[in-house]
Amino acid sequence: VSTFESGKKVTYIKGAIEKLLPYCTRYLDRFGVEHYFQNKEMVTKEMERLTHLGTRLLLLCYMNDQYEDSFHDLVFLGIACIRDELRDEAKEGIELIQNAGIHMIMITGDHKDTAESIARECGLLKSPEEMVLTSQELAMYTDEQIERFIPKLRVVARALPHDKSRL
Repeated sequence: VSTFESGKKVTYIKGAIEKLLPYCTRYLDRFGVEHYFQNKEMVTKEMERLTHLGTRLLLLCYMNDQYEDSFHDLVFLGIACIRDELRDEAKEGIELIQNAGIHMIMITGDHKDTAESIARECGLLKSPEEMVLTSQELAMYTDEQIERFIPKLRVVARALPHDKSRL
């Protein structure tokens, strides 16, 4: 979303932390003052902790637009954390489908750690040999290779639309 504030164009952005955080050069403190961002490792560690708990995360930031075609010099505002509680009927439904012999694969746009946590919680992912891949990892395999390991594939995270038709 772009807007004009005090005669300057400002673009507000929300998105995947791993995509936007590298472009954040400053952060806004609780008093509205910008500071140089020197401790991104703290944010990354907290992100990892939260995604392992099954929390969905969105990084919120803005940039003063001079160039509209790319991200640059972003100002970090914060992280929105979203946690949907798993419904009991979801667990029951997955168990029913698995007991019927149907192979189920969760395809999601979520972060890999978030998707894995949710898949474990709902009973879709049960053993260490079962696979969780990102779209990027899936793209490294040929269709023939995928056919061989698809019985062990349970989750595709950060999925893109073409991943569904490929599978």
